[in-house]
Amino acid sequence: MIVSLNFIEKFLTLPKLNKEYFVNEQKIIRSQFDVDVIANILTKQGFEVESAVVRGADFDHVVVGQITNAAPHPQSAKLQVCDVQVGKGKVLKIVCGAANARTQLFVAVALVGAKLSGGLDIKPTQIRGVESHGMLCSREELGLPLVEGVDGDGIWELEVVAQ
Repeated sequence: MIVSLNFIEKFLTLPKLNKEYFVNEQKIIRSQFDVDVIANILTKQGFEVESAVVRGADFDHVVVGQITNAAPHPQSAKLQVCDVQVGKGKVLKIVCGAANARTQLFVAVALVGAKLSGGLDIKPTQIRGVESHGMLCSREELGLPLVEGVDGDGIWELEVVAQ
């Protein structure tokens, strides 16, 4: 049986770890489940834990950004040059080949230094003469499962939910 720790936490308090990340020279502390301790607890209670999958554990330096401008690439009909706001006052130029990249879209952005699933290291690069400082990502590139009927071809379009 596959069970989400988010579901289990509705009934029990689970142990967590605080993990430090540095994004845009800012320290971010994120709380996440201590999977090893939880697996040990469940085993002692008589539940066999065959495996544990932590989604997104293979990468850091991935943030939510907003495309503030998307213009055609001067050297390619299939590429776009996007200005992507990835933090307060921080805008990156990223060359993107996804057909669904457009202004005002919220997207997953792999910053320089990110290591994505499949061993892809994100580095600054030049694509047909234009500097690119990151990558706009699809769910698949992040190692996340695809959602049928929602995910199309191209980058992951994030939905903004008002708090």
